[in-house]
Amino acid sequence: MVWICADQFKSVPVELAEAARLEGASEFTIFWRLYLPLGAPGVAVSAIFSFIFSWNELLYALVLTRSDTYTAPVAATSFMSGYELPWGEIMATGTMIVLPVIIFAMIVSRQLVRGLTMGATK
Repeated sequence: MVWICADQFKSVPVELAEAARLEGASEFTIFWRLYLPLGAPGVAVSAIFSFIFSWNELLYALVLTRSDTYTAPVAATSFMSGYELPWGEIMATGTMIVLPVIIFAMIVSRQLVRGLTMGATK
């Protein structure tokens, strides 16, 4: 995620920041009004990727959580037993796990497409 954001912020022309400094803008103002709006696609892509990776993390949650508290991916695996696989419950849990990711991606999809294609042409 750091590499995506760093590449996005490096693509902002230095001349814009220099012009803002000549106009008397502070470093915080330059970041807030110049770099952040121009780097928003990269930040959106990083947010989506980090949300998806943390939401779907199974191994850490399986090892680090207690038996009375667990995350949604661990709950999906808890339905499986030795000789029985209740596919209905597993698919319902899988749908509930994927639904927030889909909603989040639809909300920021415009920024996602812009951020993914930003480095394609120079």
